[in-house]
Amino acid sequence: MKSSNKSSTFFLRGIEPMQKKKPPNPLSKSRTNWCEDKLQGFKKVLDKKSLSVVLFDIDYTLFDTAFFKESGLSQHKIYEEVMQVLDSLNEIAILGIFSKGEVAFQKTKLEKTGMRKFFEENNIHIFDDKDANLISVLEKYKDSKLFLVDDKLGVLCSAKKYMPQVIAIWVKRGPFAQNQKEIAGFTPDAEIKNLSEVVKIIRS
Repeated sequence: MKSSNKSSTFFLRGIEPMQKKKPPNPLSKSRTNWCEDKLQGFKKVLDKKSLSVVLFDIDYTLFDTAFFKESGLSQHKIYEEVMQVLDSLNEIAILGIFSKGEVAFQKTKLEKTGMRKFFEENNIHIFDDKDANLISVLEKYKDSKLFLVDDKLGVLCSAKKYMPQVIAIWVKRGPFAQNQKEIAGFTPDAEIKNLSEVVKIIRS
């Protein structure tokens, strides 16, 4: 009987030949992590787009302008509830500024009081004339659920006329609110005396 030279390929019945294990790919784990990071980043973008937008006026809304004037423009102070309100809203909404005044002067109020950290630069809108820039600001947020918080009833009225879906919140404190006459045919969506009420409105 002739011996076979093919013994190297011979295997016993019922026993599978051993398969060579592929070495682990050192890039596979890092690539998986990269994909997961990208996915999480994408989800964050989507979540941010779905958030409500809250635009605040500065004077007599966030900032205690009466105290500031009494101090000879030397002491910067916000209303007692403001920091807690902004901290709470920052978790559920995009926060912005829509204010009248000189840009550097108004931004100093945000910096000196510690409020600046709650507002991204592209959501800070400060103008000498709010009425002239109202439409452009509203158009920027037309795809979002927009809340406008202001002590001037006229600004809220103009906003509602142009974009009825805007939720107008009138802060009734400061000289403008106190001396405001009724605007025929217009009622804001909410009237408040303390910004803590804004959190309830946005969560509802």
